Amino acid sequence: MRKVWALFLAGLVLFASGCIGDGVGLTEEKVMKAIESIHTGTYQENISLAMNFTEPSSNKTVEMLMKFKSIGAFNLSSGIEAGNFSLFMEYFGMNITANWPYFLNGTRAFFKIKGKWYNATGAELANESRGSLDIEAIKKLLKEKNVTIRKLSEGYSFRVNITYWELVNITNRSNLVLSQMKRKNIESVTTKEGWVEVHLTRQGYPVYVEEYFRMVIKIKTWKGVMPVRVTLHDVVVFRNINRKVEIKTPEGLNNAPPINEALP
Repeated sequence: MRKVWALFLAGLVLFASGCIGDGVGLTEEKVMKAIESIHTGTYQENISLAMNFTEPSSNKTVEMLMKFKSIGAFNLSSGIEAGNFSLFMEYFGMNITANWPYFLNGTRAFFKIKGKWYNATGAELANESRGSLDIEAIKKLLKEKNVTIRKLSEGYSFRVNITYWELVNITNRSNLVLSQMKRKNIESVTTKEGWVEVHLTRQGYPVYVEEYFRMVIKIKTWKGVMPVRVTLHDVVVFRNINRKVEIKTPEGLNNAPPINEALP
């Protein structure tokens, strides 16, 4: 009886410490295979970007807030993606809002503004709406960072510390922050806090990706170096992995004018 009780306690300790779930369960290799098997899915992504700095000429504190939201579906096999992209910007006492359908085909990107399609190929907005980029980013994280996969009550997760420049290299979203200022005038970007957390199913499919960054960007101005305090928060939720999604190619894309014709 004592032997049975000792074995029970040993098993309980192993379970509580996560040794059974982490050691025998999901591995990086299994996650990589699961991600590589993803062909279709849907997603919702919410990004918030807040900036705070003191304007040199007036010595006044300026605060900027930007929010982006994408709800879409993707088919990696055919290279197409479509959905709805909305944004909210608040700065200098002004509020700007937009709500645009989008269609992505390989490297080509289109937004529908006021009933008309515009070509946004190469524009940073195209990358911000492309929720499937985060799937590729998870693969790069697993390859480039030391990851410890932990067992949750349902599924698994891992979390890694990361700098802003590491995020840029992994996601190719280099202009999300830097496009708001002249890049040639940037002296440095210092990450004060940065991490990425990923939740996975028991099979290794990503269902939740969260990124958080707090950084200081130093910009050269005519009055010297101006520090800009930046907070970036990005959450993506994936659903319907490898289920059937219907994405139709819109009409009117072939002769779509450049998107800068539609923007102020």
